[in-house]
Amino acid sequence: MGVVLLVAITVTLAGVAGAMLLGFGPPEPAPTVSYSFSSSGDELTVTHTHGGAIEAGTLTVHGVADADALADGSRVGTSLMVEPTDETVRIVWTGSESGTSHVLAEYEV
Repeated sequence: MGVVLLVAITVTLAGVAGAMLLGFGPPEPAPTVSYSFSSSGDELTVTHTHGGAIEAGTLTVHGVADADALADGSRVGTSLMVEPTDETVRIVWTGSESGTSHVLAEYEV
């Protein structure tokens, strides 16, 4: 009986340690933010309107000439002008720890 219990504890601990070392855990949650979009001619203005600051290196803008337009991060009031190259513009956040990606905002040009 004692041997079975010892084996069960060892297997459980090995599973937990393996999961922690291999990064099996809950995905990194996406930030809760809002962006507004306004177009004028061939340019699109993107403004961070709500939510906390987003760290540098975690944002890309898909469907525009400069995908790294938000590479320095974003906070409420951040505004930039981009040139759309696709019918849909998406602001995508990629977690620095997990590499998980989430679309934070989308705009149909």
